[in-house]
Amino acid sequence: MAADLETGERVVLERGDLTSAMRASMSAPGVFAPVEVDGRLLVDGGIVENLPVDVVKAMGVDIVIAVDVGFRPVARKELTSALAVSNQAVTIMMMRETGRQRSLLAGNDLLITPDLEELQSTDFTATARLIGLGLAATRANAERLARLSLDDDVVAAYTPPRAPVRQGRGGGAFRAHRQAPERYSERIQAELGPVLGQPLDPEEMDERLSHFYGSDNFEALDYRLVRDGALTGIEVSARQKSWGPNFLRFGLELQNDFQGGNSFNAGVRAQVTEVNRFGAEWQTDLQVGANPLFRTGVLPADRVHLELVRRAARSWSSGRTSTSSRAIAALRRYRIDNRELEFDFGREFGSWGELRAGIIRGNGNRHLQVGDPEDPSLPPRTEFERGEFMTRFSVDLLDDAYFPRHGDLFTLQWNGPRESLGADTNADRVSLDWTHAHSWNRNTLILSAAGGAHVSGPTDQVQDYYSLGGLFNLLGAVAGPDQRAAVRDHARNRVPAHRQRPGRPVSTCRPTSAFRSSSATSGIRRGDASVSSALFNGSAFVGFDTFLGPIYVAAGFGEGGDRTFYLLLGRIR
Repeated sequence: MAADLETGERVVLERGDLTSAMRASMSAPGVFAPVEVDGRLLVDGGIVENLPVDVVKAMGVDIVIAVDVGFRPVARKELTSALAVSNQAVTIMMMRETGRQRSLLAGNDLLITPDLEELQSTDFTATARLIGLGLAATRANAERLARLSLDDDVVAAYTPPRAPVRQGRGGGAFRAHRQAPERYSERIQAELGPVLGQPLDPEEMDERLSHFYGSDNFEALDYRLVRDGALTGIEVSARQKSWGPNFLRFGLELQNDFQGGNSFNAGVRAQVTEVNRFGAEWQTDLQVGANPLFRTGVLPADRVHLELVRRAARSWSSGRTSTSSRAIAALRRYRIDNRELEFDFGREFGSWGELRAGIIRGNGNRHLQVGDPEDPSLPPRTEFERGEFMTRFSVDLLDDAYFPRHGDLFTLQWNGPRESLGADTNADRVSLDWTHAHSWNRNTLILSAAGGAHVSGPTDQVQDYYSLGGLFNLLGAVAGPDQRAAVRDHARNRVPAHRQRPGRPVSTCRPTSAFRSSSATSGIRRGDASVSSALFNGSAFVGFDTFLGPIYVAAGFGEGGDRTFYLLLGRIR
């Protein structure tokens, strides 16, 4: 059962694709996007008929088994927001029609009414509890239901045989695309070309469409089998996003060490999509503050990535453990300016992984800001040339980039500066990063490890050092919020845990969830690579997952009493 969003009419979904019918029937307005079926824009039919007894009786059934899961109006004390008042009004309207439908039930029909207690339709996180209430109500009617059961042989004789449509061939001569803009037709046909004329493999179809959906240009992308005479075809339903296609995203970072030192970064990303008929995207990042950055790049749809310009300025410190505190002291401080041009290409493996290789060419300057310029171990102000090969393998199975609850993330990268590409010297660097998230109930434990090493090459290339410091990266263990520790080689691990506290939706589009967390981090720097030389750090944060992006309020605590406060609003890049 669905409702036509344009006319308000009820729509009985009694034929066609089952998944499309289910998706339309569950499209609660303001929560899930409407679904277009046969030219009609459909949403959840509950808004016009939440208990369609008359539809079932019109099918000629002997006995109706109805389950009334309509919510009840709440007391005045619960009507504390505009959303609560709107939900109350919808509940009252639905109750009137539900009452009329219940009056159509006869004496031999069965009505199951779960006790939903104080729960409301906005309690999206109470799924397990709602299932339990429904199960209890069903079991209370188990004896009556048992009398209505049939033997397997009777069911088999009653159920008509179904043709094995999925075992047929795709029919290369017939392809249909609907709702898809014309500029996507060639790309859709190219993506599905290898499966046409072959036995249908649903897993391969899902993988191909998932890859195409990853372009992030569509609200919905689905397919179904259709017939045209003797041919069986694949009809793709693609609905472009109703927002965009161009986007602006803002972010803000604030950091304070409670000792007079503070820093900030403010940034904006401009994303222009569909810059050509191949679906290329143009992204530009601008950041001002302690770590100014300008970067612009083009990502064509053919999986080749080109960063046209990249300029970055960073302040890095390197030093040794101080006597009063084991934090990294700013004994040597550099300002690094980079200008880079990057060209890479790769292959994606479904929606879980990617292998990418490329070339980076550029130049820059390093400026010694703190330290003795006469010290031969400290490279002074110097220009440098960058020319290197890059290879990266990534696996991303996390369910969320900022507040993961399940899955893994693994990245292995090699950078190889070569004189033949214009670099000052030959070298090899290897880095890896691994994260695993596991949840039970509302609790999540995350295991994380990362490391980087200069396998070969000189030791004074400060611009290629790895950085430590910042949110989730030894926060609180680096002296000074306006800098990062520059280390030639490093290894670190992190064991954060957080507990989710679901909140009511702050909009009709997405609920806001709060997370309380604590974590422990340790890191070892090469040169004194032993457990006794490790830097230990603890942090606690409160995070909010909002429709504007993540919001973090964090505090880091290092050895010797070092403290750092951190605030992040939105996503800078």
